[in-house]
Amino acid sequence: MHSYFILDSASQEDDCLIDTASPELSKLLWKLAKGVQVGEPYPPDQSVRMDKDHPGLNVPDLVSNTLRVRIVSNRLKDLLETESRARAEYVPLRILNHKRRVAAKDCFIANVLEAQDCVDMEHTKSEPSELWPDQIGALYKLYLDPARIDPHLKLFRLAKRPNTLIIRDDLRALLDGAGITGTRYVAMGEDCLYL
Repeated sequence: MHSYFILDSASQEDDCLIDTASPELSKLLWKLAKGVQVGEPYPPDQSVRMDKDHPGLNVPDLVSNTLRVRIVSNRLKDLLETESRARAEYVPLRILNHKRRVAAKDCFIANVLEAQDCVDMEHTKSEPSELWPDQIGALYKLYLDPARIDPHLKLFRLAKRPNTLIIRDDLRALLDGAGITGTRYVAMGEDCLYL
């Protein structure tokens, strides 16, 4: 039986933090954070900018950000496209540094379109969303019911908390083996804090 993890970003001291998106991209962020399909053609020449108060300049494969989306390198995108078995769209963008110069041009927002209604609410420690009571707002400890997960999916969103991505152990091992940077994994039952 497979094990599952929350896929999150983890930045090192010299890694960048993204906090600003171009105006056109900002209008799409709610869709990209929740797994709502944007559809092609994607808006051309979109960019995000590094937080000027955060000194790091390194661009890892999974980039930390305050936009609540998954910003990935071309290398990570290729692995997810070929190995995750999840329907997804990848919105191209550039990362600008503190001086608004291009720091990375082959990056994407990974919008995973697969969602699974598989949270074991009896064991999960959470609080309901104030806006959507049937959704999870604050998450402190997550448990899943494997019987309610499509056995073919290696990557998906939680239907009850769409901005949370779940990765299966075999895909995690592949990313680790490929040396993918910027990732953090939270095991089922592990204490966490997602608001």
